[in-house]
Amino acid sequence: MRKILFICLGNRFRSRIAEEYFNKTNKNKKIKSSSAGLVYANPISKNTVKTVKKYGINIGGGTPKRIKENDLKNVDKVIVVADNVPISILKIFSKNVISWNIRDTDGGNQNKVENIVKNIIKKVDVLIKKILREGVK
Repeated sequence: MRKILFICLGNRFRSRIAEEYFNKTNKNKKIKSSSAGLVYANPISKNTVKTVKKYGINIGGGTPKRIKENDLKNVDKVIVVADNVPISILKIFSKNVISWNIRDTDGGNQNKVENIVKNIIKKVDVLIKKILREGVK
């Protein structure tokens, strides 16, 4: 089993979208994803959850997860979805860290939320195509 870990600051929006969408659309069942955040964060607004759901992605359930050192050691690839998480810290624990540099939202502007969701979906689609071609690297 290969594993991908998506990370953002609070694991309430960006990394959860990436995880949920990846696990929903990835056809290679030997590869799973999870997500976590660097800090504890309150759940995202109900309005944002509703907007994301329009894309078939449910980020409303559960509590945001904080990253643990073992999380980094037990994955094949770490993808920092956020623009506000320093990847240099994560590279101490994992050699395969990349950054998508996606801005966060406060949930107040539905158009911004939708643009972020579309951006993450596009990046996950590219990742899945690459994995199907080359495997997890």
